[in-house]
Amino acid sequence: MVNPVAVTERYYDASVWPDRIFQSVSEDPATQINLSWRTSGSIIDGYVEVALAHSSSLEEGEIVTQPATVQQVRYENILDHYFKATLLDLKPRSNYMVRVGSKDHRSEWFQVSTAPQSFQPFRFLYFGDIKENIREYAPRIYRQAAIGYPDAKFMVHTGNMVNSAATDDTWGEWFYSGNWLFQQIPSLAVPGDGEHRKIPGKNANMLFPQWNGSFHFPQNGPPGLKNLSYYYDYPGIRIVSLYTHFPSRNTTEDIYLNHEEMVSEEQFQNQLRWLKRVLAGNNQPWLVVIMHHPVFTARKDRHNELLQQQILPLLEQYKVDLVLQGHDQVYARGFNPDPERESKLPVYMISVAGGEMQEADKSHTWISRQYENSQLYQVINVSTNTMRIDAVNLQGKWVDRFWIRRDENGTKSLLQ
Repeated sequence: MVNPVAVTERYYDASVWPDRIFQSVSEDPATQINLSWRTSGSIIDGYVEVALAHSSSLEEGEIVTQPATVQQVRYENILDHYFKATLLDLKPRSNYMVRVGSKDHRSEWFQVSTAPQSFQPFRFLYFGDIKENIREYAPRIYRQAAIGYPDAKFMVHTGNMVNSAATDDTWGEWFYSGNWLFQQIPSLAVPGDGEHRKIPGKNANMLFPQWNGSFHFPQNGPPGLKNLSYYYDYPGIRIVSLYTHFPSRNTTEDIYLNHEEMVSEEQFQNQLRWLKRVLAGNNQPWLVVIMHHPVFTARKDRHNELLQQQILPLLEQYKVDLVLQGHDQVYARGFNPDPERESKLPVYMISVAGGEMQEADKSHTWISRQYENSQLYQVINVSTNTMRIDAVNLQGKWVDRFWIRRDENGTKSLLQ
């Protein structure tokens, strides 16, 4: 006889009502919106209702209904259903009311917005590692960012939103922390080591299945790294997301994307070739790369030779402006310290948004500014000729500010 698996009490249990509602960035932000949500396994059908936003009650004839796809997510003794839908043929620079769910169990109406068709000045938000003490520390940083910058067009999360010892409840804490903000403003995210859990009995980690259940990112990435590597074009900027949780050259640890697929050297090479094409093909005036593991570390006794050998040359060859990273739980920014390089671009940034904060190693020569023991988020303000980056604390004060300036010839320089 098979002994039943012990059922652990869950504080963020799924139900027939939709929760973990999340808006991911889409391939065409002017006409598309990507949405996802979760229910218990008893709900097998889901859909989205959408209408142009206004201030009166909605009439039956103005609501459009679109079915969603459903995916089973199994985690330990848990089986939940995650739903995804892409709203198509929307009007640029427009507000919409949407709700998600099923016939008898639907969310509230909430408002989402499409991007303009062409460039207009805008800002977006960048959050580093959350990772530990999520419910205690993460809600206030998302709330303060929303209060301080309610017009932000999207958010960037550079991994370690949870930790590698996470239960499903830990994911519940992260979604609780972002709450309605995650519904109304689209996000990009990259997985860190925290989004990979230890496989019992093996020297191996596997991507949490909640990742692909919860997130619905552009499907324009390299083979084998669906929903992990991708690029996002918002008018005026291209943001490229890179998967960096490849095993180091000096470890035997295996990394799995699911139970059947182990991360391979072929996938790494596929991403390199894809990255070169995506950077070379950029037609936007600004170019940003996001990844979890930093090219240059801010911590003691850390070194990422793989990224410095393989990724760094491409970032510099194709004139990336800004590289947003996590992993080190400190704030640091700077540039390649190679004395033979004249350019101070790209600017490499590391930040921390959560309750686990570490000390920086002040001997690193690449760092031009660092800040310790403080939860921070970053506001990136984008105009035609400048990108201004502010690191903001939870009292709303900026602790670091710098600019990247673009002249009439397209030449860029760092001002600090």
